[in-house]
Amino acid sequence: MRTALFAKRNTKEILRDPLSFCFGLGFPLVLLVLLSIVNASIPPDANNTMFTIENLAPGLAIFGTVFMALFAGMLLSKDRTTSFLMRLFTSPMTAKDFISGYALPLLALTLPQAAITFLAASIWGFKITIYLIPAILVTTFTYLLFIALGLLAGNFSASLPHLLLVLAYTAVVFLLAIRLQKKNDRRQGISPPVRVQVM
Repeated sequence: MRTALFAKRNTKEILRDPLSFCFGLGFPLVLLVLLSIVNASIPPDANNTMFTIENLAPGLAIFGTVFMALFAGMLLSKDRTTSFLMRLFTSPMTAKDFISGYALPLLALTLPQAAITFLAASIWGFKITIYLIPAILVTTFTYLLFIALGLLAGNFSASLPHLLLVLAYTAVVFLLAIRLQKKNDRRQGISPPVRVQVM
């Protein structure tokens, strides 16, 4: 019950931003149209099967998984920055409730997204067969992976400025160490290694 209520709230949050939602569903379709036009302009004697609809449609169905990671990360980081998540920690929800509450609404979007991509591909000659059902189900595992990556990225969003600072002064110290080593080598008369070209 707690998971269902939390998932319902997260579904409303996702649908509250229709631009991102439409972009997640629509961008694979835009790519499908553009790449199909590219395929139509390739002469048949080129024997290029890269952009054929049989190869294109499954790849674009999987391409939509990237947006699930984006949605998951944005949703979780927004809840962290608004202290909504801190208030939820006082509730009797468990870690399983939290993860399921974030993952289930996004997972519910994945099946229509893959189905819409395959149905749109049928306009350009993609054959709709019974094997399409297991294909959509298999994409679900990929969606789960990207949702998990999105939740992981959203969890560390607060530490990103600190991480960038650490990376910046690490790069400065690293470059300074290289410069000092070269200066020390020149003082001791050590020549730089000679590059040998193999013919």
